[in-house]
Amino acid sequence: MNRELLRDLFGDRKYADLSAIELRKYHREWKARNRARLHEQYVQRRDQTNARRRELFSDPVRAEERRRYMNEWTSRNKHRFASYYRRYRLKAEYGLTPEQYAAILAEQNGCCAICGSSNPGIGQKVFCVDHDHSTDRVRQLLCFGCNMIIGHAADDPERLRRAATYVERHRDGRSSAA
Repeated sequence: MNRELLRDLFGDRKYADLSAIELRKYHREWKARNRARLHEQYVQRRDQTNARRRELFSDPVRAEERRRYMNEWTSRNKHRFASYYRRYRLKAEYGLTPEQYAAILAEQNGCCAICGSSNPGIGQKVFCVDHDHSTDRVRQLLCFGCNMIIGHAADDPERLRRAATYVERHRDGRSSAA
């Protein structure tokens, strides 16, 4: 507690007598006045932590122990690991929470946005998150097959139109390869 700051802000009142709002004001002001010192402490702790981690992970014996432990934990907790990993991937790659993913899927009535299938694909448990690769904006959820089509076409609508025309032209053997 900084007595000078307390006196500047609240006169002769004691710290214990301050309301929650006044305490927040005091702490906000204290942080503002001590920003450089706090940053210096943060950098020092960060550097110490990073040095400790580098030391731990550069030791081959410890690295092997950690790898073995993680493999054992993963095999004992397959369901939990899958859930953690799924949550991590949704957030890291698309900025989505599982709740947002579920809301998008509900909005699509549990089906692929292109073909309308309720099956996410062979060997797939969940629908793929389709996103614009140039902006990283999430579009909708697709089954594995439709996501592959979009991906192989490099998100190019003209290429997809030409592919659709090609398939229609060669449907039921109506056109021969020339």
